[in-house]
Amino acid sequence: MMDVTMLTLIKNARIYSPRHLGVCDLLVCSNKIAQIDNNIEISGADLPLQQIDAQGKVLIPGLVDSLVHISGGGGEGGFNTRTPELNFGDAVLGGVTTLVGALGTDATTRSLNELHGKARALTADGLSCYHYTGSYQVPVKNANG
Repeated sequence: MMDVTMLTLIKNARIYSPRHLGVCDLLVCSNKIAQIDNNIEISGADLPLQQIDAQGKVLIPGLVDSLVHISGGGGEGGFNTRTPELNFGDAVLGGVTTLVGALGTDATTRSLNELHGKARALTADGLSCYHYTGSYQVPVKNANG
């Protein structure tokens, strides 16, 4: 299969990298940032080009959330206080691209296997997802029980 490089040019974005760079253009080549400059013009390229006008928009690096109850949280107040699993859309809408999952206080009805499976699912969806091992309880519940 032939590898086709895709160019994406984001014009007129207010860019933080993480410091404020002002209103700039950003060129992405094969899913990697290739250039950030005041005015990028692409002409004569023999590659597919997607151009996005980001006038009035802010462009930031992906955020890292270092403690997320991706398989759900809560439960210490009873089964009716449990919260649902994190879904992919909620993470990316908040600008999160990398997260680290944790069990939290409920290691009775939630398991490390469930946490690991949820981390794998979020990774398959496109997030960089990791998870802690162990639980909030003492003695710690781990993959061996």
